Amino acid sequence: SKRFQAFVSSHNGGSNSWFTLTKSFKDGRWNRLGWEVIVCRNAEDTWRKGVYVHIKDVTVYVTVKGVDHVEIEY
Repeated sequence: SKRFQAFVSSHNGGSNSWFTLTKSFKDGRWNRLGWEVIVCRNAEDTWRKGVYVHIKDVTVYVTVKGVDHVEIEY
């Protein structure tokens, strides 16, 4: 099966590489505080969806259920 990938900017430290998403929230974690860009893309890189979020003492969950169905929860 083709996988989605995620990218989190490095405005507040960390890596800004693309990572393959898994079905477990435990596998994909980034620790950031402040403003960051979160982007998801499909395996072919023909589709991307991004959001600019302010992460401040909360956990942000990004769930990719399909090309037109990305959920972001604070």
